[in-house]
Amino acid sequence: MKYISLIVVTALALSLAGSRSRADEFEPIPEAVRELYSFDLENQFYADDAAFEADLALLVKDIEKLEALKGTVASSADNLYEAYYLSDKVIPVWWKLWVYSYLKYAVNTDEDSYYDRIQKESGDLEGRIQFVKTETQAIDDETLKAYYRSKPELGDYAFAVEEARRHKPHTLSLPEEELLATLAPYLGPWSEGLYQALIDRTDFPDIAVEGDTFDVNINYSALINMDDRDVRRDTWKGYFGSMADHRDLYAFTIVKAMETRDKLSALRGFRNFPDSKFFDLYLTYDEVSSYFDEIARHAHLRKEYERVRRARILADTGYDTVYI
Repeated sequence: MKYISLIVVTALALSLAGSRSRADEFEPIPEAVRELYSFDLENQFYADDAAFEADLALLVKDIEKLEALKGTVASSADNLYEAYYLSDKVIPVWWKLWVYSYLKYAVNTDEDSYYDRIQKESGDLEGRIQFVKTETQAIDDETLKAYYRSKPELGDYAFAVEEARRHKPHTLSLPEEELLATLAPYLGPWSEGLYQALIDRTDFPDIAVEGDTFDVNINYSALINMDDRDVRRDTWKGYFGSMADHRDLYAFTIVKAMETRDKLSALRGFRNFPDSKFFDLYLTYDEVSSYFDEIARHAHLRKEYERVRRARILADTGYDTVYI
């Protein structure tokens, strides 16, 4: 499906689960709230393309101001402050532009011109401003303390400064980091594009509900929460059975995406991609592994709970099989 409404499946799951007892009461989007299930991008982001272009121009201007500090970030408290002040201006605008572009794409997956505009005008932001982190990491503890004393306003960015310094063991040389940042748009997003193309090409069936038919992909969450057991079964089999037709490409997308992320993480000295994400969360790989190992050691409790629950449902309903 090339055109989609705003996360209809999630909204329907919340509105229908446990509240519909008859299939003929199924209504994808109640008329009274239909207007809620669409993006109001003009009100929440940009009224028109001119407003989008104005923010993009502001972004480019501030990036250029920031780049003018390259090579001097660590030379003074004033320069360090200016670098983080400008970063604090640049990053939110960059994210706003990208989120807007993503939502435009979500409404119409043929619409990717806004992505192209950002990439053309601002380039890869992470690569262009990586020097701020790299130069911050070169500041020794005593010098940094002196900077905080001489310019108290720098304290506003103390967490960002310390976060940059914390990543020093996992930061490559500036040319290497800039190269990886330049390649990032080509190493990561391709998997999302391929996944979307596979979804578009997958022939999902329609599920019949009291004379009406509903696309199992668009309405999956609503259908899987229907009280009608046959509808739930057909929805499950229809959705995953359809994806099985391209299972080799779905698997390829997932496996290659993770291999790429693992390799990039290993270049920075992490065990793998999960290890790098745990580090960002101030956790270690071993801590998280220990947590899940503890859950696994008590898996018998969950199994027993499911056994008791299946037995109760079977006794109450007489179904031949019960899945939890």
